Amino acid sequence: MGVRRRSKHIRNEQGQSILEFVFMLPLLIGITMMMIKINTVIQFSIVNQQYSRAQTLALAGNSPIYPRLGLRVKDLEKKNYNQMLLGVADNAWDEQDPKYLPKASTYNITSKKVSGDGGAAGEEPKSRSLVRVRNTVTLCTQTNVIQVDGKWMPILSLEEGPPDVFKPTKPYMLGDNVKFDFCRSPLPYLAGDEI
Repeated sequence: MGVRRRSKHIRNEQGQSILEFVFMLPLLIGITMMMIKINTVIQFSIVNQQYSRAQTLALAGNSPIYPRLGLRVKDLEKKNYNQMLLGVADNAWDEQDPKYLPKASTYNITSKKVSGDGGAAGEEPKSRSLVRVRNTVTLCTQTNVIQVDGKWMPILSLEEGPPDVFKPTKPYMLGDNVKFDFCRSPLPYLAGDEI
């Protein structure tokens, strides 16, 4: 009967799981930190969306004649669209600047400080570390402008007089050649296309 002899070198696996945990700990911490930053960006977006929606509904005022006439003449008819589009931007709006473009809110998701242009070796440029959060709310209004012979015109041209008094300057522009474009977007206007 053969007797099996035990090897002198017994494998000691005690502590292996602790060593594996130590190796995985930086990865787990990194994933957790990234999830926290992504969650923060999502919450940032939700708050901006709620703010945009609240402002849009406040301008509409739960009214059958929304938006109010002054807003409609100044910001809808003169810009040739049938849509209220509100959003949250980091730069303030200047009424006098016709080329105003809103700047999206940003959130830094990197843990290291980054340079502006990524000049030094190994540095990430600032633009790669930022997440842009763009939020807009669109509310279709009544038809304010119509297309007549390929040209956009207000249905009824109004002129603002003394406080909140508007007078028509032309008759209604409705006829057989009128094309209604419901909920017309301002994007062609902002892009500088011919209207």
